[in-house]
Amino acid sequence: MDSLLASYNLFSTADFQTRITNHSSIVIDNIFLNNITTDFSIQSRPNGLSDHDPLLLMLNNIQLHIPTAQYTNSRLINECTLSEFQFKLSYESWDSVFNGEDVDTIFNEFINTYLRVFHHSFPCKRFSSNQNTKPWISRGIIVSSQHKRDLYMLFRVTKDTKLMNYYKKYTKILSDVVKMAKFKYYNQLLQNSNNK
Repeated sequence: MDSLLASYNLFSTADFQTRITNHSSIVIDNIFLNNITTDFSIQSRPNGLSDHDPLLLMLNNIQLHIPTAQYTNSRLINECTLSEFQFKLSYESWDSVFNGEDVDTIFNEFINTYLRVFHHSFPCKRFSSNQNTKPWISRGIIVSSQHKRDLYMLFRVTKDTKLMNYYKKYTKILSDVVKMAKFKYYNQLLQNSNNK
């Protein structure tokens, strides 16, 4: 057993009996690590509830790679915020711009007013830009998945058999599309890899 697991780079940590009865004592419960050089300690913690002793594995001096979150700044610009922006601009007093004498002063007044309204209507927000862990997911798959959820919610309320059949067909087609997208993406990676 140990030789078989070692061929998959798995090594047992418990070298003592973990199941003790009146007739036998064996190492049936164990924890396996894929790195035997890891500094660890393991203890048996009998709790009296079972003849299988719980194990406590402590990994010492282990360093976890915690990916640093990346953020991007973005402004929400849509029909609603654009309407708000235009509305606020229409209520601004532009007297200092139209009645000014000095071109530099007029320009500065205009740009200050414009930017104040712009930053108020379209505030800059910070978003976490986590990389897509599933790069094979296309925009079409995202839209189709949302449509599938909408169909399910509609079917759940109406209990229409035609809608149920349509939902099942749609789900099957979407499942096939997802499988094909995964297949194409990973097949392309394999074809372009240098360590085949």
